Amino acid sequence: MSKSNAHESAILALEFNGTSIAGLAVDDTGTPDTEVDIALHTADPGEAGSATTSEATYTGYARATTDRASGAGGWTVASGSAENASEIVFDPCTAGSNTITHFSAVRPGTDTIRRYGELTAPLEVSAGITPRFAAGTLVFTED
Repeated sequence: MSKSNAHESAILALEFNGTSIAGLAVDDTGTPDTEVDIALHTADPGEAGSATTSEATYTGYARATTDRASGAGGWTVASGSAENASEIVFDPCTAGSNTITHFSAVRPGTDTIRRYGELTAPLEVSAGITPRFAAGTLVFTED
C-alpha cells in the first residue's frame, strides 16, 4: 500500500525538521531531539540492525552531528526525500582503513537507526582521508 507524495514528505519533515503533521502528529513538545547523528557503514546495516552494525572502524572515526532543522546545517525535505542541506564532514582517518558503502540517520545518544541508505559509490577511507559529503548527496527516501 502506498502513501501520497505529500504525506511521504510530511513524515520526513517530522523526522528531519521537527515539523508537525497537521491533524496527525506533533513534534515532541517536552524535550525534542534537536540533532540527527549520521553514521557510516561498511555494509548494509539492515532493518534489524543498529548504528553499530557494520559501523566504520577506522581510527579517528566518530559519527557526525547535523541539525534537526530545515536549511543550513540541517535537512531539505521535498518530493518524498530528505537530503543534507550542507556539507557533512567526518573526522579524518588517522590509521586503518574502511570501504564505506552505507550511511544512517541515528537518534542522538543512542544506537537507534531511524533510516539508512546506500552511497551512490563506495568511499575508500585510509590514513589522511577525511570523509566529506557535499550538500544533497546523503538522501533518505520515504518508501
